[in-house]
Amino acid sequence: MENLIRCKSLYLYTYNDVKKIELEPNDIICIIQNIIEFIGKYNNYQVAIVFEATNNFIKDCKYNFIIKERHGVYINVFETTVKTSEVRLGINEPIVIKAFIEYFNSIWDRISPIYKDKKEVIEY
Repeated sequence: MENLIRCKSLYLYTYNDVKKIELEPNDIICIIQNIIEFIGKYNNYQVAIVFEATNNFIKDCKYNFIIKERHGVYINVFETTVKTSEVRLGINEPIVIKAFIEYFNSIWDRISPIYKDKKEVIEY
């Protein structure tokens, strides 16, 4: 969301690449409306507002990780500030997956309850 609003861009994840897409204001409004509708409609998704970095998992780059139903962890590292390659990694080792789940839960626990309330997030 930060890149979407401040940088007027988002990242498109394709099969073999991550591309930065520049957006027009009307596109940004449509995307935000879709996000609001999505998180309000589906109860199995959780969302939170984070105003500052809550961790330093991977420094000097943009990244995300996805934990898929305790069966895998998928990591994407891109836009590094040092001269390194982008990384896309899938892990299916149960012990590593459990460590990621615990790491995510520790981050989630540090977020104030008001910033995890879906109605408050949508209102914001």
